[in-house]
Amino acid sequence: MKLEYFVSTDIGMERELNEDSIASFVFNMEIDGKKSQVGFFAVSDGMGGHNAGEIASLVAIRELVMYVNSNYYNKLFERKYFELPEKVYNYHFVKKKEKKILSTPEKVLKRAIKRANRKIIELSRQNPAFFGMGATLVSAIIENNSVTVANIGDSRFYLINKNDGIRLISVDHTVVNQMVKLGSLTEEEAKHHPGKNFLYKSLGIEEDVLPDIFKLNVKRGDFLLLCSDGLTNMVDEDRIFDIIVNAKTLRRCVRKLIKEANKNGGKDNISVILVKILK
Repeated sequence: MKLEYFVSTDIGMERELNEDSIASFVFNMEIDGKKSQVGFFAVSDGMGGHNAGEIASLVAIRELVMYVNSNYYNKLFERKYFELPEKVYNYHFVKKKEKKILSTPEKVLKRAIKRANRKIIELSRQNPAFFGMGATLVSAIIENNSVTVANIGDSRFYLINKNDGIRLISVDHTVVNQMVKLGSLTEEEAKHHPGKNFLYKSLGIEEDVLPDIFKLNVKRGDFLLLCSDGLTNMVDEDRIFDIIVNAKTLRRCVRKLIKEANKNGGKDNISVILVKILK
């Protein structure tokens, strides 16, 4: 698999501080003569109206990156050898065998998110200035044309293809979204509801928090979009799709998405990670 990506974050038009944090890294690998790339991407939005939201999102990203890197990607290069004595033609020798120690992307993301949540709560209790801080999170591990997505809150993950359209993969953990599912609100009413950003699940609020996990296969020409609600609250999905599939480069595309959000009001911080699957 081969991919390219571009990331950017912007303070927006109304906020005095950027409370979003983002992370991205890609490893180039060659296994059995085959070249491939594996990637990790994440967006975290410090919860607006809470103390030290920027601290919460930064801690979430830092803890996630540290855990995923040491407990997943490093394991791709790690081999554990053990000795197995064998008797052959009346003499003994020691044969070394390889044993991979790998966890699945799903397990790694769940553990990393649990660790990030615990750290945010710990800091919140230690420092009164941090009390009540929280953050959303959407993250993805990409390997061998397979993507594992984990999300908490209302930062989003989209799968986009010029022929197949735009599809929201993640689920918003908002009270309004629950009301839509229960039939109390229509999707159109939800877009303009004053409480559309009230979360019932996020990092830093409860001791035990489980992310939603999604697994999907990707193909050449697919785009993967991770973003904070500063984008999706300002730019509708049809316009996002149009900008992405018609942009000449990822850099121009991401910058145009942010420019569009700011043109429409830029009421929140805007963070965008755009990945394109090349093969």
